[in-house]
Amino acid sequence: MNEGQTKTPEEISQATASRRRWLVVGLIVLLVAAGAFASRPAYHRFNRWRSRQLAAQAEQFLGQNNWAKANDKARAAYLLDSADPPAIRALARVLTQATNAGALPVWRQLIVTRQATPGDRRDFVTLALRAGAVSAAADELQRLLVEETNQPANYWLASQLFTVLQDKPRTIFYATRAQQVDPTNEQYQLFLSSLLFDTSNAEQQSAARSNVWVIARENNPPSLDALDFLAARPDLTADEMRELLALLQQHPTGGGREEEILDLQIRLAPERRAEILDAAVAGYHGAAPETLRQFCVWLNLHGEFQRTLAVLPQSVAAQNKPLFLVYLDTLAALNRWDDLKAVLDADSVPLEDVYQDAFRARCDAKLGNPDGAADHWHWAVAAAERNPAQLNWLAEYAGQLHEWDTASNALRSLVVCLDDPRAAYARLEQVVERNGSTADLRDLLSEMLRRWPKDPALRNDNAYLNALLAQNLPDARGTAEELVQQSPMILAYRTTLALACYRLGDFTAALGAYNGENFDWSQARAGQRAVYAAVLAANGHAEAAREQAHDIPPGDLRPEELELVIHPK
Repeated sequence: MNEGQTKTPEEISQATASRRRWLVVGLIVLLVAAGAFASRPAYHRFNRWRSRQLAAQAEQFLGQNNWAKANDKARAAYLLDSADPPAIRALARVLTQATNAGALPVWRQLIVTRQATPGDRRDFVTLALRAGAVSAAADELQRLLVEETNQPANYWLASQLFTVLQDKPRTIFYATRAQQVDPTNEQYQLFLSSLLFDTSNAEQQSAARSNVWVIARENNPPSLDALDFLAARPDLTADEMRELLALLQQHPTGGGREEEILDLQIRLAPERRAEILDAAVAGYHGAAPETLRQFCVWLNLHGEFQRTLAVLPQSVAAQNKPLFLVYLDTLAALNRWDDLKAVLDADSVPLEDVYQDAFRARCDAKLGNPDGAADHWHWAVAAAERNPAQLNWLAEYAGQLHEWDTASNALRSLVVCLDDPRAAYARLEQVVERNGSTADLRDLLSEMLRRWPKDPALRNDNAYLNALLAQNLPDARGTAEELVQQSPMILAYRTTLALACYRLGDFTAALGAYNGENFDWSQARAGQRAVYAAVLAANGHAEAAREQAHDIPPGDLRPEELELVIHPK
């Protein structure tokens, strides 16, 4: 078309429509481009909003004791936004409800955000104590005690920490502080009174015993704890036992304490023992499997194996694996090895191979076939491989029978198949401590330390054993000095420092390791007292050293600790 030619109305309309289309297309392109630039932060904002919704729902389900739904919501919240404090807190609380050591790193993650409340941090300390992470608990609790003065919950946790550390004077000190600051808290009252129940101070003892009975006469959860405490006392009078028996029978939430009631009935009337037990056996016929199992275990603990078989015949036991294990244990306790072997040879044994091999090992050992016993223990470990529940059982069962090699092998296999093997390692440490040399124990702790290089308790124990073996002494001293500076209240750290200095010949520094703290040595562990006695002797305090060493049970000492006492420098 020529430039000077006039456009018709139709052409003008088409051109306008065309420009509008391009304008719309351009606007869409701009919006898409803008969306592309803005989508990432918008997406994160949506994720955080949704994560917080889920975390709030998890907290709500926790309040309703609906653990399954709380777990689902908390994990979903954490997956959406693992850096958001509410999501971290919700997951940590859910895992803590299951006494799951896996919650500890989640709590640490929350604490690092500086969004953890004092209550969150106390939950971390509580779980760390339950999971055996004592040093982590001590470090966080020390910070809480400094930041929050006169907080009874912190004093209470300190009393629990020093209970674990077997430091009774400090346990009593902090339990007293907790009770003084919050005198209406019956949990604090009961714990302090239980600590002072046998004190040599007549006035404190009288008040403590009176307080326990006052709490026991109430109908609430603390009263059940008081009743359990009193039921375990061997020194009750007949009148006290009668009152305690009545309180247990009448308590509105006292179910599941039938064995405690039977114990008290027999203690009150030992001449009626057979009558009481026969009536109990008659009452448990047809009981639910777990109730029956607990009763049979109680009977076996009291040596009533024939009554166990009366209430748990083979036909009943064969219907339930836990019951069948109790049945086999009962035959073993009666030395009925041929009968036990015949039961295992039957076609319908409701047990997997690991359980059968463990009992066959016992049979062969008792029937004079040690090679067969060794083979069956080996096969039991192999049968349980990659099965944590079976490996747990086998390690526990072998340990009860002092079959330490089997227990160790089972725990070694357990370590391999757990995401968090800390608890399995702790049990392995106990096995090696009972059956291995000091060098074996040190080597195991070194292995654990490679996994958890920052764990203060492992660092201290490894340094202590190196000092005990007179190896790597400068490193042991440096580690102990660092730990004492961080946690001066912990005697174990000071003991390691003292021993390292002693081995290095720096006796003055060894004695100085105890400065600034007053320890009740009557409550200290045998090894700690042995080190202190050696340090005293090396510094010329011969009489004090002899007095310190006099009451140490030699059987509680490792050979190297005993040598410190027998041949001090």
